Amino acid sequence: MGLGNPDPKYQNTYHNIGILAIRWLAKKWSGNKGIPPKWKKLKNLFQYTKIGALTFVEPLVHMNEIGKAAIAGFKRFKAAPAEFLVIQDDSDLSLGEFRLSFNRGSAGHKGVESIIKSLGNKGFWRMRIGIRKEAWERQKAGEFVLKEISPINKKIFLSVFEKIEETIKSAIQRESH
Repeated sequence: MGLGNPDPKYQNTYHNIGILAIRWLAKKWSGNKGIPPKWKKLKNLFQYTKIGALTFVEPLVHMNEIGKAAIAGFKRFKAAPAEFLVIQDDSDLSLGEFRLSFNRGSAGHKGVESIIKSLGNKGFWRMRIGIRKEAWERQKAGEFVLKEISPINKKIFLSVFEKIEETIKSAIQRESH
């Protein structure tokens, strides 16, 4: 599940990097030579597309309510939290960095807080994508997460998405052995 807000005005903001990553991965893995996969909606909570054994999920609710979408996804796909990967922005990491973690607190991220609260535990995977630029060192996250992503930073994120793809592929290969 890629975290973000569904409103078009937030589409290309740093806070929506999780949704942008999910869309990029789904398109890349769909095998349709660059044609985006078909997405299906579930109760205006989320949309999803299945590619092989993977299900890509994009919430259709605001960040503070994403837990409702996550719970609906677990029920719909009969998944356990440990099988769940959340891709999110992280203002504590520098632009271009990413980290894979498991069973961690929200660190103040409202979407992750909503998921933890709805699940009643934090036993799921998180791919945290750094969004903090040096120029924003002294700013609070709320001051820059809803800014539009610059063209230069979009290129940085595409590079990060490629590295994340390799990390996920490696994890899947380890899991299947």
